[in-house]
Parts: sequence; C-alpha cells; structure tokens
Amino acid sequence: MRLPLMLLLLAGAALAGCLSDPDDGGAPPTTGPPPPEPATYPLPDPVTEMEFLKTADTEPVDGLWVEDGVAYLSGPPGLRIYDVSDPGNASLLAGPVAETGSRDVDLLHHPDGRLFAVLARAGAGIGLVDVTDPTRPEVVANVATSSHNIAVVPNSAIVYNSRSISAHVPQPGATGEVDIVDFADPSSPATTVFRFPAVAMTVGGVPRLVTATTCHDITFDPDRQRAACAGVSDTMVWDVSDPLAPQILQVVDWPGNQVHHGAWIVQNGTLLIIGDEFAGAAAGPVCSSVDDPYAALWFFDISDLMTPLPLGYYQVEYDSAQAQNTALCTTHFGTPVEDRPLFVIGWYTAGTVLVDYSDPTSPTQVAHYRADGTNTWEARYWNGHVFTGDTGRGLEILRLR
Repeated sequence: MRLPLMLLLLAGAALAGCLSDPDDGGAPPTTGPPPPEPATYPLPDPVTEMEFLKTADTEPVDGLWVEDGVAYLSGPPGLRIYDVSDPGNASLLAGPVAETGSRDVDLLHHPDGRLFAVLARAGAGIGLVDVTDPTRPEVVANVATSSHNIAVVPNSAIVYNSRSISAHVPQPGATGEVDIVDFADPSSPATTVFRFPAVAMTVGGVPRLVTATTCHDITFDPDRQRAACAGVSDTMVWDVSDPLAPQILQVVDWPGNQVHHGAWIVQNGTLLIIGDEFAGAAAGPVCSSVDDPYAALWFFDISDLMTPLPLGYYQVEYDSAQAQNTALCTTHFGTPVEDRPLFVIGWYTAGTVLVDYSDPTSPTQVAHYRADGTNTWEARYWNGHVFTGDTGRGLEILRLR
C-alpha cells in the first residue's frame, strides 16, 4: 500500500518546489567578455566549514550546473550564465534568455565541438541552447514532451528525460518509461522511449520487480558506464555502455526511503547514495531529530551489486534554536566532492549540508550553511567552492575552509 499513498501525497505536492513548473522569462540576453581561465582553489584537508562569499544572482534558481569557471542557472526567469572563474567576483555573462524558463539544466559536449545547455522546461519540453560562446547563447531546438529533470549521458549527444510521476502515469498494464533524446543533429533531435520491464532480470539472473513509473532524476558513474535512476518508488542501477539501450542491473526498493528522489554512485562504484524527498516535500516533515530517518540521505553498499546492503543514513542536524520556517525539510539535489568521502546537498529550508561518509554506517555533518529565507534546491561543488541554487535567495557561493 506504500506506493498508492505515496502517489496521493505527491499529487498533492504538485504546488511544492520539486513538482512545480516555472513560467518562461522574456528578457533578451545580455553579452559580455568571455570568462578568463579559472584559478585553482585546492580543496583543504580537512574541510571544517563553508564560508559565505556572495550572492551572485537574486532571482529564483531551480537548478544549476558549474563547469570550467562558468555557472549555468535554470529557473522561472530563464537561463542565466555567470563567470565564476573567480568565485568571489562572479559576474553575469548572459541572460535571462527569452523562452527558456526551466527547472533543470545540464551541459552537452557535442562531438562536433559545440557546447549546449540542455533545459528541462516542464510542459514546454526539452530546450537546447548553444552556449559555445557563453556571452551569446542561442536557442537551437525544443523537444515537445513533459520534462521534470534531464541528464546528459557523459561523452555522448544523448539526453535522458525524467518526466516525474506528476506528468507520467502509465495506463493499466503499462510499465514505466523515460525518453531518450539523441541530439546527434542538434537541429533535428530523435526521440525513442526506454520502457521498463515489469520484472527485471538483474545481475546474477535474479528477477526483481520494477515499480518505478519513470525516473525522477538520473546521475552517472562514467568510469563504469553505469547510471542511477531514482524512480520515486525504487532506485535502479543501469548499464549504459549502449546509451540508446540501457539495461537494468539492479533494483533497490528500501522501505526506509519513501520517495527515491536522487541517487548517486560513488566510491569507485561501491557505494550508492539515495536521497529521500519524503512525501514530495510539500507534505513532508519539519526538521526535527537526527534520530528520525524520514527524509534522510541513505547509504548502500553495492560492491556486490547482486546484494545491495543498507549501511546507514544521515539526517540533518538542525537544533531547536533554528526551528523556524522548517517545512519542506527533505533532501533535494547535491554532488560528491572530488574523490573525498564528502557529499554536499541542498536540503530545502534546512539549507546546505556537507556530509562526511567515510564511515557510511554513521555519516556525519562537516558543515552547514543556512541564511534567512533559505529554500535550497541544489548544491554543487566545483573548484574548492559550493554553489547553491535557491528558490528564495538565488545563486549563493560558499568557500570550503
């Protein structure tokens, strides 16, 4: 009965940050000089705190990507591009770009040498924007579909589209599915559908029930050509050596995790991290006790993928003195920190949390940042810094110390 209840809760959460769909902005793009070569900021050892540097953009940010000294922001106003080569002096390169209001962004390094921003534009489709010159973004294509989150398969021109269960409910007898969009020809993308089997033959020939109706979010382990699909009711590990034909290797359906919102494969492919967005966040709990596993970050040993083993969980440390505006207190989006056993994640109204999982049976908090009005959608590590996309405060930049 867990899945029907969850579907009901998530349907009611359609107005929450995770399940909402932004409107497009209409402002013309701005231009500026190309960003300089970024300086190197070595990651300290040990890391003990996150120091606030600046708020670079005050408009809502519903997703971000940071690479090579450039930050790409998605959100209701449209795509914005920032030079963050010197994080303490971040500056706008372009945007907001008209008709690109979105809720997620990823980068596609095309085989022809061009660079594209891929946008999840909710009911407006999947947008493709040429950002080879980040000061002059140009909308190239839009794929008509419903898009909740998108993920570019590394070293390819292929994008996996996660629709979210608010937009995709299979007909009776049908199974879950995701769109596979091939941008080999950026101006004329080709779309196929990966339909999940009702029962997957996982590694070792073990049959496992697949309950996911679609992926909510997908991340990659490029060294092993694997992907993790967080599918709300379960998490799947895929073989993506042929990105046009993924194969399900394992299904993790852990009753301690109510909504499989995000999943990440780390530690040389031996550890799976799953974030629980309990009840789609809108009906989720307030920040309460570290002894309460709801809406937590879970850790699984997948060194033997035949038998994933739950190891432990991290729950945000949020004391009673901070207990105000603490609804929507669940995990959301985050990233690993280099090759360290560190993970940084946006935790909605609880802010940004840096977690040490060197002992995954008992993960601990390294640092925590929260300002008034915080509603942190995503936290991304790059070059000694953490970049946070916040639906209330915009783009904030933190230095690891």
